[in-house]
Amino acid sequence: MEEFRRIQKTGGTTYIISLPKKWAERNRITAGTQASITESVEGSLVVSLRPKKISAAAAIHCSISIDKTLPKVMAAYLAGARRIIIYGELAASVAEEARTRLSGIEIIEEKNNQSVLEVLYRGESLTTNATLQRMYSSAVTLFHLWNQVLKGKRGLEIEIKRRENEIDRLYLLELRILGMESVRPSFAINAALVAKTIERISDHIEQVCLATLPHEPHISRALHLLEPLFMDITTNFLSEKSSEETFERAIACERSLIDFSKDLEKAPPGKKVHQIRSVLERCIRISEYLIDLIEITEDNLAVRNNELSSD
Repeated sequence: MEEFRRIQKTGGTTYIISLPKKWAERNRITAGTQASITESVEGSLVVSLRPKKISAAAAIHCSISIDKTLPKVMAAYLAGARRIIIYGELAASVAEEARTRLSGIEIIEEKNNQSVLEVLYRGESLTTNATLQRMYSSAVTLFHLWNQVLKGKRGLEIEIKRRENEIDRLYLLELRILGMESVRPSFAINAALVAKTIERISDHIEQVCLATLPHEPHISRALHLLEPLFMDITTNFLSEKSSEETFERAIACERSLIDFSKDLEKAPPGKKVHQIRSVLERCIRISEYLIDLIEITEDNLAVRNNELSSD
């Protein structure tokens, strides 16, 4: 529910406006709480609360393998630790693997079976939406790379893998930010779901790119249905906008992809047909994730509107 409040002038040069009481209580705002104010491209002002205080360091002892130790490092990262100290014979290997998987983290010290990771990004410069925007942009690039593969361009495997890895890192960074920022729980849950959904979509696009046959009409039509739909649906979440039209398009897209797959049943069996069908199955899965994104957006809007109406 939209609400208007009168802007007042104090001290001759400063303009002030009061905050809704219930919103302040939900976000545990008290006298002295620090917040940042940023101006969007549309001219609106966004108030963000200062990130929560986080633990300074975490100490981790290596298990018998890198795979069993790395989840402990990731858990410390997601919890907001600024420095992670790893002990044991595998410390250097675990630290290097963590550096490649986590965003904003570097190895600052290595000695005597001990490695120290410093989280250079601490949450002061990025917000939840900014990280989601970066994930969105990288996913759009993956769609563009898929289009290049369809046109017959070769040698894109490294760039495709790099982009997909970047989305994986941003997903973990998003979870870290959500644990550090003071945001309403409902939004935090929905933002985490959106980030995970984009990460899953990027996984499928990577596999589709590696399996796509150049100039194949069924796959080309699938791409041209999915790409603009992904862009519109994700933009709707980021701008907190509802759209029945995108839901209808998403349902129609899923049905079309299923029809494309059924068309292949009439073709003579063979390796090429099997490969195309495998790609289309992943495309159908992407369309299902897009429908999930719409439902998350609608849920987020419903909760927000309910909170506004209660203020």
